[in-house]
Amino acid sequence: MPEWLSWILSILLFIISLGVLIAIHELGHFLAAKAFNVYVQEYAIGMGPKLFSKKRKLGETYFSLRAVPFGGFCSMYGEDVTIENGIRIPKERGLEGVSHPKRFIIFGAGIAMNFVLAYVLFFINCAAFPQSSYYLNVLDIPTNSLAEKAGINNHDILTFETVSQPDPETGEIKQINPLSGLYVIDGDATLHIPASEESAARDEKVVVAFNASAVTTTNLNYNHAIQLLSVDKTDQTAWKVNSDPGFSYIGENYSFTFTPTIYEGISNSSFDPENYVSYDLEGNPIEREVKEITVRAIEKSSDRYEYEDIGFNTLEYIFRYSFTEAFGAAGEDWCEANTLLFRAVGGLLVGQGYDQLGGPIAILTQTTSILQGMSFGYYIWYWGVISCNLAIFNLLPFPGLDGWHLVVTLFEGITRKKIPNKVKNTISAIGMILLFGLMIVVLFKDIIGLF
Repeated sequence: MPEWLSWILSILLFIISLGVLIAIHELGHFLAAKAFNVYVQEYAIGMGPKLFSKKRKLGETYFSLRAVPFGGFCSMYGEDVTIENGIRIPKERGLEGVSHPKRFIIFGAGIAMNFVLAYVLFFINCAAFPQSSYYLNVLDIPTNSLAEKAGINNHDILTFETVSQPDPETGEIKQINPLSGLYVIDGDATLHIPASEESAARDEKVVVAFNASAVTTTNLNYNHAIQLLSVDKTDQTAWKVNSDPGFSYIGENYSFTFTPTIYEGISNSSFDPENYVSYDLEGNPIEREVKEITVRAIEKSSDRYEYEDIGFNTLEYIFRYSFTEAFGAAGEDWCEANTLLFRAVGGLLVGQGYDQLGGPIAILTQTTSILQGMSFGYYIWYWGVISCNLAIFNLLPFPGLDGWHLVVTLFEGITRKKIPNKVKNTISAIGMILLFGLMIVVLFKDIIGLF
């Protein structure tokens, strides 16, 4: 499929998916309002000018589709809604005419529907699509690869033995057992650098390592994360590697030779081979001898070289949930997503994590990447997370959001004192202006992030 067509389809699917999230949210308000006989003048998906508007025969609510797909509303009598000429609405059919508990349910129904939708999306992913578990510390060695020929077996496990280390801030001794970070394949490798106009041919001692943090669910191949690190053995207790590892040690006729002794590193600054051991899938220590490996630079284009595939791949375990198992798995996904998002929102309230904020463009970019590199099930799962995000965001007691209306309703119900509509409408209008301002800032942040 041409890239431009892929992007068009991604954008269309993004608009549809976002529209479903908003439609379900507003449907919650609509159904709750109808259940308590509150007059609903318009149920709209999108903002701005109307593209389509229809009212059922003998019905009272207009169902509208508007031009800007980022938003929607359910306008109810009592929310500063202008009623059509000639239509008289009894006071008891307005928001002010129902009890505070009913009003609380109406305002909270949209949030509840997004939480429910998130669970449904998680369930669809778990029940209808194969699942993948990625084991970054379990090797999947291809047949006839350099790693297999050297004696590294399929399903060998990279394991780090727990060691005591002082906390860098408090000095407190802690037991650590990281399963990510720097995987050291050999700490005494030789890099062969051919002669050039500037210097004669030479051999340089390096560390051959894989950076696990560079491995993602779209690129599960240690080979793509290979790093050659300059080594300094003057320290007798630990090998010190430079703080700026990279891929600069490569070019025509370059190669490196090493004997695979697999360690898992504590960090990218120090490691001690005495604290490391490798195991097989059954948990048995690996003590067999392995052969030396020579990896050569392969020319990919006139000015680009890559080292040939060694064969250190991560294990991807694919399985399916049964229909009944999917209920529990979806519940776990739902709890995990909401827990992480509540923590993220809590971080924002104390000034942390603003660099992670993203708007529609960021979501579009991420969902497009998922469609191109992952399963459609993961795409559905991601929109489940966004649905949770929308629900939690609307829970915030900020003027203009559902959380603000919930707080006002709760206050009025407990104190039995009514806040004047003029005051509430003014505060809500100011809140909406600030929210639109935040949206514009996030939009510009997304645009800048594209370059």
